[in-house]
Amino acid sequence: MTFPLGYPVGMFRLDLRPLRHLLVTVAFPVLVLQQDLFGTGWGVQDFAGPTFAFMISALVPALYVLGMQLGNRQASPVWLLFTLSTLVNALSSFWWTDGLTFAVKDSSGSLFLAVSTLTSLLVGKPLFRFVVREYLSVVPQLTADDLTRLLHGPVRTLVQQSTVVLFLKGLTVASVNTYVKFHMVKGSFGTEAFNQSLSLAVAVMVPVAYLATVTAYTLIFVLWKHKLGRHLTFPFSPQVLHQALLHVR
Repeated sequence: MTFPLGYPVGMFRLDLRPLRHLLVTVAFPVLVLQQDLFGTGWGVQDFAGPTFAFMISALVPALYVLGMQLGNRQASPVWLLFTLSTLVNALSSFWWTDGLTFAVKDSSGSLFLAVSTLTSLLVGKPLFRFVVREYLSVVPQLTADDLTRLLHGPVRTLVQQSTVVLFLKGLTVASVNTYVKFHMVKGSFGTEAFNQSLSLAVAVMVPVAYLATVTAYTLIFVLWKHKLGRHLTFPFSPQVLHQALLHVR
């Protein structure tokens, strides 16, 4: 990502991008949907109305992520899929519905990941191959042909397994999110009751989604560490990964 936001602290640089990302994508939607904001007795929907408050809570995080993606000029299949997923989330906010339809619609991002990874496996081009390819692209001595040879040897199985993990992660989050939103979000769309229950459901799903992400990438790391063994050492820089892949048999 290219939106550098850091401030010098002594000899170090404090990177506030993760905090900013959490504030915009997690805290902001929950706060906008609150009826009683910080105990003041009022909320955004008192001024904007329940429907417009929902639109703000959905569009601002999506446009923020889309802006970050467009700011990253290194276009790749992964970049394209992430951008398309963000656009789907943004456009779906204009589909005003409730009940099970809303719950499924609200899971569109995770469903998109699941469908994309499954499709990539079925057509023989595992999505994680593009992730590794993009990560290794900064190694100066690696040519495109070198990357192709590396990723079509014994590493191919690792790439396939990693893509399966991402598919299961997307499917799991989509299923849990649909269940939670269907059972927790009450009232008709465009009402204060709908927004208030949605804010609670979002608060429940945030740790679930982050836990699923951490679990998925931990499992992927374990798979790669098991295969590459002592050759994959910390820090896991592109150069280190490149050297480790050269020893795969």
